[in-house]
Parts: sequence; C-alpha cells; structure tokens
Amino acid sequence: MSSVLKTILLFGLIGSSNLVAEELRIWKDSTGKYEINAAFVELRNGEVKLRRDDGKTLTVKLSKLSEADQELARKMAQKVTTSAATRPNNVANSVRGAVYRNQSIQRMRQLALALANYESTNGHFPAAAITTRDKKPGLSWRVAILPYLEQNNLYRQFRLDEPWDSEHNIKLIERMPKAFESPGTGAERGYTNFLTVRMQNSFMSDDNREPRMRDIRDGTSATVGIVEADDDHAVIWTRPDDLEWSSENPAKGLGNIWPGRFHASFVDGSVRAVPMSVSVEELRGIFTRNGGERVRLDSF
Repeated sequence: MSSVLKTILLFGLIGSSNLVAEELRIWKDSTGKYEINAAFVELRNGEVKLRRDDGKTLTVKLSKLSEADQELARKMAQKVTTSAATRPNNVANSVRGAVYRNQSIQRMRQLALALANYESTNGHFPAAAITTRDKKPGLSWRVAILPYLEQNNLYRQFRLDEPWDSEHNIKLIERMPKAFESPGTGAERGYTNFLTVRMQNSFMSDDNREPRMRDIRDGTSATVGIVEADDDHAVIWTRPDDLEWSSENPAKGLGNIWPGRFHASFVDGSVRAVPMSVSVEELRGIFTRNGGERVRLDSF
C-alpha cells in the first residue's frame, strides 16, 4: 500500500468532513478502454480533477468519462459544494473574510518568530527536511520548529530518524497545530498552506542545507520565508514538501485565496500582501536570498 493511500485511509477513519470525496475508485472513460484508480477532487468548468494514489492530480474533460462516472462526478461535486458552503471558514462573507485574513497574518508571524528563535538557538535556520537514518528527506521543517511553537510534547512524540509516513509518524498527522492552519482556506485536515518556496538560492533552497543568517545577503526584510499557497498546493504538514518554483509559471500556487494577492512572511517577521501584478523579476527578487535584485517593497 502506498504512503499516500495509507494517509487517505487514515484520514477517512478520522472522519473529516472535508474528505467527503477523497475515496479511491476506478474511473472509466467513455470508450471503456481506459481506467484509472483515483479520488475525486472537484468538477469545474466542465473538467474533473482527480487525485491518484501517489498524490498527483490530473484533469480530464467531464465528457470524456463514461456516462455513469459523469453522473457520479456531478453528484460528488454537489456534495463538495454543499460542504464548502456550510464550512465555518467560508470567506465569502466579507466581514468574516477580514477576520480570517488577520488570523492568517498572525499565524504567519508566529511561524516567522519560531524560525527566528530556532536560528537564535542553533546558529542556523532548519533545513527544509529532517533527514532519516538513511540520509533521505524524512520530516518537514515544520516539525523541526515545534519546540519554538510551544509544542514540545508533540515534538517529542515524533521519531525524527523515520520518514513522515512511517507507521509511527503517520499517526501524528492529525495532531497538526493551529499555527499551520490557514483560516481562509478549505484545505483538508492535516494539510497546510504555509510553505517555503523551493528554488535555487531561496530561503530554504532545494539543496536542503541549513541556511544561516549571513546567507541572506539581500536582507531579511527583502527575503520571503513563507508563503500562503492555495489549496491545490497545500501539503501534509509533516511531509517535507513545499512550493516548487516554476520558471514557466512563477506565480504557480499563489493568489487563489485572497483576491489579487497572496500573503508572504519575510525572514524579519513582517507579513505583506504581495499583489499578483508584481513582475516576474520582483517575484524572483523576494524569493531569493542573495540575488542582489532591487525590489520596491513599499509597493506591496
């Protein structure tokens, strides 16, 4: 059984309402020749998004599915819509939305402070991943900063030399602290929208090194530590995954929670609403720690 499937089954036993559609099944195309084992995610603009058991998603046109699966997709989409409409953190209400924005900003500041305290104690920030006994990425940096979020008891329960989906560690996913919850989203239980950006020379770059304060040559007030990604890019909080930079689509995963902007926490602890109108050069400038780019932060 794959690790992702184990996670889905685990969450299904927990009974989260957000997982009403997260059940693996066989989907067939209209010809009957092709099929795929996947879970329904959403139906939008005549296209069905499915999640395979390895965690990867794919999109197919509704009309390409068998008639039975087309009808099932419509019914499942209605269930998801009904669930979202009754979800307490639905941000359609502007007053409620403002509350959630403030909560999101406060939690990002809390995470930035935890990272700063980690650096002050250890002389460096955490690596993107805690490595296992066989030197492979095992647990996320989010687990590493638990003691700096007043979560010492939870931290001690992890087996740090084992991967996030080991038989022991996978049971702790449901214990995700509030600090990692993005109030304005509908991310599934145990998933977080608060991610670092993975690219060369970013705060937590893809080489998995432990960044030091002196490595941030562009300045802590000009270097992004954490972004609030959209629900499609949310990850299991203990899994060592973050937002992968795409040169073809630099804003991938951003800007779909709050209209026209996304929240970014800078290494100095400040949180800014970055407009989606920002140029690719400016975006790259705030995502890298030593690129020497000039960015007008006062425009954010």
